[in-house]
Amino acid sequence: MANVSAEDAQTNSVCQFCKESFEIKWKCINCNLFLCKLCNSRIHSNIALLKDHIAINLEDCGSEYDFEISRKLDLTKQSCSIHSEEKCVLYCNDCDRSVCSDCVIQDHKNQDYHDFCKMNHIYDKKLKMIKDMKQEIKSGILFFQREEENLEQVLSDGNKQYTENREKIIEIKEKTIEFKDNVVKYADGLLSDLDEEWKPTEDIIKKELDSVKQRKDGLKERNSQLDQSLESHYAIDIFVTSNCLDKSMPDKTLEPIELNQRKFIPGKYSYQPISVLFGSVFKVPDFQLVQSYQTNLDVCSNFIKCEDNTAYIGSFGRKFLQKVTIEKDRMKQEHGEKEVKLPLLDMTLMDNGDILISSMEQDLKLYTKDGEMKTYKTFSSLYTLGIHIDKQSEIFVGLGESGDMTNPSEDSIRKVVQINKKGIQLHTYEYGTDNKRLFTWPARICTNNKFIFVVDYIGVLDYLSYIWHRSGRVVVIDKGGQLQWIYNSSFEKFHPSDIAVTSTDMVIVTDSTNHALHVLSPTGDLIVCKVVTDLGIYQPYSLSICKDDEIWIATWNSKIHALKLRY
Repeated sequence: MANVSAEDAQTNSVCQFCKESFEIKWKCINCNLFLCKLCNSRIHSNIALLKDHIAINLEDCGSEYDFEISRKLDLTKQSCSIHSEEKCVLYCNDCDRSVCSDCVIQDHKNQDYHDFCKMNHIYDKKLKMIKDMKQEIKSGILFFQREEENLEQVLSDGNKQYTENREKIIEIKEKTIEFKDNVVKYADGLLSDLDEEWKPTEDIIKKELDSVKQRKDGLKERNSQLDQSLESHYAIDIFVTSNCLDKSMPDKTLEPIELNQRKFIPGKYSYQPISVLFGSVFKVPDFQLVQSYQTNLDVCSNFIKCEDNTAYIGSFGRKFLQKVTIEKDRMKQEHGEKEVKLPLLDMTLMDNGDILISSMEQDLKLYTKDGEMKTYKTFSSLYTLGIHIDKQSEIFVGLGESGDMTNPSEDSIRKVVQINKKGIQLHTYEYGTDNKRLFTWPARICTNNKFIFVVDYIGVLDYLSYIWHRSGRVVVIDKGGQLQWIYNSSFEKFHPSDIAVTSTDMVIVTDSTNHALHVLSPTGDLIVCKVVTDLGIYQPYSLSICKDDEIWIATWNSKIHALKLRY
């Protein structure tokens, strides 16, 4: 009987048994007839010759269940490929084909130990193989689809970043037409560098994207072919498909691609180097968490990482200094090392391994590597605040007429002095060229070859919780004492805690209240402000940068974190 679809049945709208009812509800797979509810329940299902017939609900027509039932019925009708008048009854695994009774009697009588199995068993096995392959293909499609989306996003982000940087460079270029030729040449050089950096990466991404699309499209085409077999009513299609089934999967190995962040920062127009005048394209760094350590301190306000895998941890609130050994997943107090009790505002490591300590007292302390505490230098009537030693072993000390953090009066002394290792004063930095006070309360200091960077506190100190009762800024002067720039952040409340300079002269500032790291250019422009809570870092406070720009952060909540700068 010709195959009649569910759509045809609904179009004809009459039972093919009684020829009267228009409420078609069932389809007999064996008869290929559409029946009303009454004919199916009272007539069709009660005829002895039809007791093995299978009727399915009309709503299931065209479903996977319909295809499966139809194929299993067709399996019982499969003709032998050799004896066309006979039906297949078994499957010969050795011959890998369906066989009829004549095949078993005639063709296999002289062949010993051929492995036969029931048709439905081999059918189920091959069907499972196809479905498993389909599932693997679907998984592959999803994988390549995700990678395609990721690559498209990387390409989009890269193009957006490239376009924004290019547009900014061109905008500045157009504004400086009247400048000398070297300005235009510099701009063209930046554009060329930008192209040289991005275009090869763009080509790699596009090439990888094309490869991913090709592999995905290939799987989709194979999946479509399998769908045709699985939607077939004929079991032979399963055998044909399984025999020519391509079980290979495209290589899922992808070229690792990371988009290197770039940001163009326009320069400040003055009689300065062209890079400062026009601007530079900076690599925007990211921070990778390497390891976190829990300490036994309530607050870690100071941290210095030494080259021998040891470190000094200080706590302002606990008035406590401790030397530890850094192991893989913990920090352990060194055997025989005693804990030192003293007020500790800031500290710095000398080249011989000794520690200079500022305790907001008139005496600058020296803690030797042998564990002795000495007075290094006394500043009469002045209290030590921030302290730093540079690569030339020259020492920079913040000083105030009082250890209390108060806004300065006209008679107040708030300054940074530079001394040599013998304690002889070399320079004093207190007022700018306009005779305005440079600092309010110089709490942390660092330097590079050209500049002095100061975290300057503003506010009133509460000794129990002073971090919450002050704001701050970053003040940068050159070695001649001329103010270069001031950074105040865009946060409503900016609480800078510590400062350090990387090997590429990027300035990093910890911001404890906003749980952030501010990365600044050498000219004080914000490259990126990274909120580090997603790295599990809260209230970043003390900052220590080692070789290869390995960053160590001590937090106000008793943890130490090691990070790596990634460009």
